[in-house]
Amino acid sequence: MYEMMKKVVNGEPADAYKVSHYFTHSTQFLRFLTALGIAKDNMQLTADNYYQQRNRQWKLSVIDPFGANLVAVLYKCQRENKYKVMFLLNEVPVNFPQCSVGLCDWDVVEQKIRPVAEYCNRDYCERGGSSTLYSFKIVPLLILALSTTKLKQIL
Repeated sequence: MYEMMKKVVNGEPADAYKVSHYFTHSTQFLRFLTALGIAKDNMQLTADNYYQQRNRQWKLSVIDPFGANLVAVLYKCQRENKYKVMFLLNEVPVNFPQCSVGLCDWDVVEQKIRPVAEYCNRDYCERGGSSTLYSFKIVPLLILALSTTKLKQIL
């Protein structure tokens, strides 16, 4: 998404498609929203302040329902000769503090997305994905071994 928008803004030949779709699991979707700072609350939710945080932004039932989606629309404003981006989370404009009525200057969006786009895969693989994947291979073997042991004890 970032690379495609960057090409258009820089006047480089972009993909032939006007629309790109990306699909993922809920967990990755929430990680992406977090990385962009979408639905970020000023105060951390705890058991002690639960009732004070009733109107918090980070509500999974709202930001990540079944079929959740995030749309990024790139606009070229002829009057200002600038590019602007609007994000829509589940068809509702996302209001970033630096933006006006959901429309953000490309510079603001680029500052937000570039670190995520450039370092996301490497960060995930080095810190979470590969070690987690390895542990998932061990768990079924452990369950199988415990089940077999338990079965031998019964017989």
